[in-house]
Amino acid sequence: MGETLIILKLALFKMHNGFKNYLTLDLGPMLQYNGDLEFKDKRQKDYYINQYTALSAQDITKLSKFNVNGVVGASVGIRMFMIKAQYIHGFTNILNALNDENLDLGGGSKFKGHQEMYTLSAIFTF
Repeated sequence: MGETLIILKLALFKMHNGFKNYLTLDLGPMLQYNGDLEFKDKRQKDYYINQYTALSAQDITKLSKFNVNGVVGASVGIRMFMIKAQYIHGFTNILNALNDENLDLGGGSKFKGHQEMYTLSAIFTF
């Protein structure tokens, strides 16, 4: 399935400069605001989720609006060009809002999802 999710993130890092400003270590919390999942192809909203008889893709578009993540990362390079790598772990359940929707999951199941992301970025300074 192809879907779009708009996310706004605010990160507060404790940075530690390593070897002569060529290496920086980052550690800290990240606050995240999530929009709803949107389908690239409108026909996908009627798809049913495997292993559930009454659960459609449209039923699971509302995510928890605010989440708290932890971030660990490192940057390496010179002042004008840096490579940054980060690991982001979700402390809160991004799917928790779906548990309030009274969806038929069978057997009293609950939605649970803690996101994990790996990022790699290049930073150019002019």
